[in-house]
Amino acid sequence: MAASREPNSDGRALAMTVFSPVRPWYRRPPPPAARYHRGVLWLRVLFTIGRALPERSKTIRQLSFIHFARWIVVGRKLPDHGQPAERLKQPLLLFESNYNGSFDQYIDGFANILTGGMTAIWGTSYGFPGPKPVANFKSYIRANEFVANHYYSAYPRATTTMIKSALLVSAELRSLSKRAATLSPPAFAVAYRALLTTSQQDVVADYAKRGIPSTIGAVLRALRSDGSRSGRAYAITLMTPIKPGSEAALVAHLAGLGTGEDSPLARMSHLHFGRWVVIDQLLTGWPGAPDPPPRLKSGYLLFTACVTAPDEADIPAAQRYAERLPGAFFDEIRECIAADADAVWGHCFGYPGADDKATFVNYLARSQIETSLFHVGYPDATRDDVRNALAARARLIDFARLHQGQADAAGLQAADVQESRTW
Repeated sequence: MAASREPNSDGRALAMTVFSPVRPWYRRPPPPAARYHRGVLWLRVLFTIGRALPERSKTIRQLSFIHFARWIVVGRKLPDHGQPAERLKQPLLLFESNYNGSFDQYIDGFANILTGGMTAIWGTSYGFPGPKPVANFKSYIRANEFVANHYYSAYPRATTTMIKSALLVSAELRSLSKRAATLSPPAFAVAYRALLTTSQQDVVADYAKRGIPSTIGAVLRALRSDGSRSGRAYAITLMTPIKPGSEAALVAHLAGLGTGEDSPLARMSHLHFGRWVVIDQLLTGWPGAPDPPPRLKSGYLLFTACVTAPDEADIPAAQRYAERLPGAFFDEIRECIAADADAVWGHCFGYPGADDKATFVNYLARSQIETSLFHVGYPDATRDDVRNALAARARLIDFARLHQGQADAAGLQAADVQESRTW
């Protein structure tokens, strides 16, 4: 596929999908790129440390335009389903993001706020020009970027900051609603004004605060951890080889899928974001690309999903959706969108169809590539948690507008007690 002029979008959410080939550690690039070079082993160490050390609240605030993002080291051997044997000359670095704002704003944020991090990660790739000047970095990302042929967001009108604010405000709103009838009118008025103040403030830092564990213990746990997990959130990444000559038909089918709530992915109850991307050939038309350029023997269909399991603390661990991931999600695909799955993955090598549960789940499981580093903008919030919080925040705003300037504390309290029953 040709690089996109602008990644696909769904409302305020935008998709970024970037592949770049990683230079072997023993093959140093010419200056000035030589100062960035470290290879795949460096990436694996870097991502292990990244999983071990949680982000500080300051960094989270600076990354508050990101819903979910992932980094993946794709090895030389891709998932095998009977296609011509594929062994890449260079491993690939995949970066995928679901974000708000324009492409230019997004890359500006990375280049200016996380300069060192971008250098440490992308400095392993062929042709990396450095994060500054940012125009060169943008050109590099654009040249390695693929179009999302179908993109879905479960809440397209909401930004990451809106969601974090809504999750915090809705929790405080529930707390106030439970005790509203027991407070004196003056006390209620004070609590109500405090809630409105919270809803108007930048609450991202408060929502995102986390403890910092001991470094050694955290790194050891990260070495044993599944990089696709972050709390109850899980990053699904599948690559399946496409049958020769089926690429155009697959692209056309994905383009014809419904958008928004008409997308088949809207029927997946735990899904925040999902996309299908057709990779018919690696992009190599940019300065610093490997020579000879890497070539795929078949096209590949990339499917990614950001999923958060519900809180099921009251049921046995073995039965929890979170513990059964990714298999539980593959089961859900078969139960909710079997016909759509057949229509999409039917263009791929070795696809068995959705009729038999075991073979279907096994096919998707063998297509999975583990995520190396997974960033979640609002940890442990399910799709429904987000939607409900946004709805509660909207009702609070409507209530505040309706009762703006009301001086009668008792009347305001009575209205809240009556109306908040429906929130």
